[in-house]
Amino acid sequence: MTFRAWLSVRAQPGRRDELAAAFVARRIIEECRDTIPGFLQGELLLSEDDPDALCVTVEWADRQSFLDWQASPVRRAQAPALLPLAQSVQASQLFSSAHRVAQR
Repeated sequence: MTFRAWLSVRAQPGRRDELAAAFVARRIIEECRDTIPGFLQGELLLSEDDPDALCVTVEWADRQSFLDWQASPVRRAQAPALLPLAQSVQASQLFSSAHRVAQR
């Protein structure tokens, strides 16, 4: 069983691309990968319906890896580079895989 964290972010109006660029330049997902052994994969997603919305998903090997990331000082150090560009950030939610189908 894997776990997927979902973080929804609303950029300041008209600044989503700038926020996404800062996210990539700051190497947010790469630092997550390099900090927590249970990291499997991560992705930054831009909404096709809302020009100010983006989200981050990270797949974890286990629940504890997610909790370790939540408590990580590396994670806390990332926020100052991003928060000035964000209007709101919802708390990360963790989902467990109940059913998965892959392409044949």
